[in-house]
Amino acid sequence: LSAIFALPSPAIAMARLGCCLALLLLAAVVRAELVIDSFSLPNGDASEKVSPPMVITGTAATLESTQSATNGNILGGKRNVRLQLINSPVIDRVILSVNNVGVNSGLAFSSDNGAEVSFLMQWDGNDDLSLNATGLGGKDLTIGGLRDALTLQYRSHDLGYHEVITVCDINAVCANWTAPNPDAVAGSAFNLTAKFADFTPAGVDFSKVGAIQIYLPPVLALDFNLVRISVLLTECAEGEFESTAPTNATDRVCSPVTACDNDTEYESAAPTATSDRVCKPISECDDGEVEVMPPTATSDRECGCDTNTHYVKTVTNDDNNTSQVCTPLTECAEGEVEVMPPTPTSDRECGCDSNTHYLQTVTNPDNST
Repeated sequence: LSAIFALPSPAIAMARLGCCLALLLLAAVVRAELVIDSFSLPNGDASEKVSPPMVITGTAATLESTQSATNGNILGGKRNVRLQLINSPVIDRVILSVNNVGVNSGLAFSSDNGAEVSFLMQWDGNDDLSLNATGLGGKDLTIGGLRDALTLQYRSHDLGYHEVITVCDINAVCANWTAPNPDAVAGSAFNLTAKFADFTPAGVDFSKVGAIQIYLPPVLALDFNLVRISVLLTECAEGEFESTAPTNATDRVCSPVTACDNDTEYESAAPTATSDRVCKPISECDDGEVEVMPPTATSDRECGCDTNTHYVKTVTNDDNNTSQVCTPLTECAEGEVEVMPPTPTSDRECGCDSNTHYLQTVTNPDNST
């Protein structure tokens, strides 16, 4: 820093600008996400059609279908797929499709109950399944050393199968990672995280990747819906929620969960993984009301009429809607006594104190009495 501030004024300005740009670039990298495949189209077409959808129908002998897709949302611009129906005692069917609309958007894989199936997907910039270990030209999956894993985001999938992910660097050094049993309920959404440190054998340079491959060994009756494959998204920590969901080009944004001021606020809505806590001011009792239920961390104060000085009066407005109003009790005038005590919903009734007063009939100027 002393060297920077020793520079002439224009040089100081340029140095400071350079520092600011460096910080901005670092911030952008920290929030970046490298998408391997989002299984969607940038032009909004209804289906990528891994051509039309790949369908294999047959029995017994191994049948296979291969296909390539070109898309700007695919790492290296190419995705190659091989789908196999290995064995089936009856005529069964295997379907693999990609689309970006509806509840099953993403890569959808489905096979009949008796079908033994496998599939392979590969990203190496080529149009065929002959693996080119240097085809991606040295993609940095670590994003400058800030990321340490791949994430497979599933909307749903059956349990009991184990994908094998292979990553090769531009020196043709390759390593594998086998998925464990997911900590999830069959058919539910979850993420599979493949830590770079868990790939074996060691030695792959994940900052200079040339090819990525996912292989599913033969398995019976499989269904899954894969939404995206990317470098590990930011995981919101305890005390944070996802304030902005990830997109094809950006990471999720995490924000601190709001803390309610327990002296003046209560929690009206609890936080979730994707929403903040909602705090509302604790109600103050109006004139003539008393606290009938104290506030808690998750409930408001409840107020009611002070029955020593008020009663609840039902009032009808011009729209014939009724409401209850806390109304002051009538105080008996001089010479009157209480002839009917008040209740929570009725006023006090007063009448002449016959010990000291009497009722006199008076005629008014309009002859009313």
